[in-house]
Parts: sequence; C-alpha cells; structure tokens
Amino acid sequence: MYCNILLYCHIIRNTVINDFGHRGIHVEAKVAKQIAEQYYGRKALKSYYQGCSTGGRQGLQNAQLYPDDFDGILAGAPGIDWLHIVASKGILARRIGWPDLTSDVYVRPEQWKAIVAKQIELLDPLDGVEDGIIDNPAAHALDPAIMACGTGLLNSSLCLKPQQVASVRAAYEPLADSEGNIVYPGFALGADTSVFSANRVNGTAELNYKVLQDFWRGAVYNDSTWTPHNFTVKDMDFAVKLNPGGVNAAEGDLQKFHAKGGKIISYHGQADQTITPKLPAEYYAKVQANLNATLDDMHSFYQLFFVPGMYHCSGGPGAFDIGQVYPLKKDRLTAKENVLLALTKWVEEDQEPETIVGAKFDSNGASVKAIGERKYCPYPYESKWDGSGNTTKADSWRCKLPGV
Repeated sequence: MYCNILLYCHIIRNTVINDFGHRGIHVEAKVAKQIAEQYYGRKALKSYYQGCSTGGRQGLQNAQLYPDDFDGILAGAPGIDWLHIVASKGILARRIGWPDLTSDVYVRPEQWKAIVAKQIELLDPLDGVEDGIIDNPAAHALDPAIMACGTGLLNSSLCLKPQQVASVRAAYEPLADSEGNIVYPGFALGADTSVFSANRVNGTAELNYKVLQDFWRGAVYNDSTWTPHNFTVKDMDFAVKLNPGGVNAAEGDLQKFHAKGGKIISYHGQADQTITPKLPAEYYAKVQANLNATLDDMHSFYQLFFVPGMYHCSGGPGAFDIGQVYPLKKDRLTAKENVLLALTKWVEEDQEPETIVGAKFDSNGASVKAIGERKYCPYPYESKWDGSGNTTKADSWRCKLPGV
C-alpha cells in the first residue's frame, strides 16, 4: 500500500516507535562498541553519549534502562517527559482560543511578541544586570492584567481585552491531567511562545508545531486523518497511558547508573521556548528523592547547569556557547569552557566540574574571540553578578544559592 505522508508512514511501524522511544541508542551503543573493538583490536576504555532535546531525553532514558551502555552522559535540554511536552503545545494553543481565530479569547501571534518583550523589559532589571535576559523566570510572577487595554503598557492594537487577559494567564499555568494532577509545569516567562502561538498559516488555523500532529496521528491513534484542532487533556492522557515505545522517561530512577559510577552533565536554557526550564529542576528533585541523596551526593554524579538567556539547546541573547555549538572554537577547548571535555575529565580523572564558562559571540558570528563570558553553576546554585566587575567577564560572576 502506498503511503504519501512521510513521517506518518514511518511512525506507524512498531520497530520505529520502539527505536525512537527507548531502544535505538542502546542498539547503537552495542554495535559501536563492537565496531571499535574490531577496528582497534581492544575494547573501548570509556563510552560517552551526547545529545540535546530528544537526544537529551534519550541519554537520560538510556541511563535509566541501560545503565551499562555509557560511562558519561551529556544531556542538553532533555525532553524527559516527552508526551506531556508535546501535548502541552496543543493544550496551550486551545487555552488561547485556537482554532477559532475570530474568538474573543484568541490572542494573536503579534500580541504574543509584544507580551514577551514586555515581560523581559519588566523582569530583566531585577537580577541587577540589564542585558535583555531574565536570569531565572521561575523566580518571578507577572500578571498579564497589567497589559490590559487602558493601562497604557501596550498600544491599542496590541493590548489585551478582558477575555484575552484570562487566556494569557491560562497559558502560563501548569498542565493538569483529567483527574486534576499537575503533570507539566507552566511555560517560562520571557520565552518565545511561537511553539503554541504560531497557529495560523495563510489565515487558517494550523499549528506550526507539527510533531504533535504527526506523532498522535501515527503512534497514538494510527489515523492519517487526525488533526489537533480539537485536542484536549483526554488526548494527552490517552497517549501517556499508551506510552508508545516507552517514550516517556520521567521516572528519575538512576540508581543503577549511580551505583556503577556513571556521570551526567545536563544543561538547559532559561529562555527555552520548547521545554520549560522548570522541568529539569523537577526531574533533578525526583532523582534526588529516589536516591535519598544529599546535594553533595547528587553533585558527585549528576550536575545540572542552567544557562540564562539561552534558547532550546543553543542560541539566544545569553552567553550560550558552552562547547555544545559546532564548529568548536579553537580557543575554548578546555574543561572549563566545554561541557563534553568537562564530562570526560570528570569520568577519567575524577575532577568534578565546579563551573562552566559560557561565551557570547557577535550576531553575525564574525568574532574569533568572545564578546562576553559568564560563569555557570551546578544547580541549585545560580550565577550572580558580583556587583562591581565587568559583566562581560567570567570572573565577575559568583555561584550563590537562591536568596543568598
């Protein structure tokens, strides 16, 4: 039978679903080790994994299910609760009135750009450095009612009507399942909302975020005609219960990986527009609870670095280059500036990373040298300006616990 919907045609196959969900990286690791041994004549001394987004999820999921595959795992912006992450795009779009583009509650994409810009303008100065960055969005709250028409904060073409205020407020609330249990944290203030607000194409109601439609069509419902236009919490709950390919990896059970001496470095942008930065913090707490571990215990095998001003995996106004951006810069090939080198040094020399220095380059990428650097700290420590030094220099930043 001919199938003309490319991703759907693949995702209806159980082998593909299982490989995407949990098995693919495990098989690759086994085969890669066999190839390396055959080529070099001896077994590899250490094995490493690096991935971001779905790749980050696959790294942490591999540590849970196949703890012997890797000695060190670098997991960027991990989509560890993948089904809730993807479902959230449909639910948030529905919360803001989509697919009825004429509804009184519908918030237009151009309004969202103004809303996010105003969030950054108002919250950026609170960390002491005005750099167009909200250092820790989870530490703040901002009622969208201040952007209502009549307040003067937004012009008359972009301000929010009362019904729209309620829509925007709902977009930042956590997701709950059909039984009222919170299953996914709220969207981050200051992050680009286009993953759910870019929801009209040529004047019609279409989500630009196609992953939701493709995965639910193929792996969840096996129905090529299904669309997310009427997506509800029940669609989310059904997919989570089905869990195609075991794709959800939110259990946080790293006991075997911890026991074998494995090491994990994870990083996440505080301006991530695809996966809210609240999620990795919740996952970290879950791992800690499962191990009944102290913070020192956690830092001895699993370190999470938040990068203010970084988008999903890379990019953004912050000093986001921590060695995950290719091609690598020749003058930034040390464990202090490169997360992968920090991981290998940790595994092979037992030198735990204390900080990672991120770099920012000019917008057109022409700079050979960084135009700004910032020191990042293992969670829950935060990178704080010392109050006097040059904010573009790494030495002007200190690691402090929140509120200190």
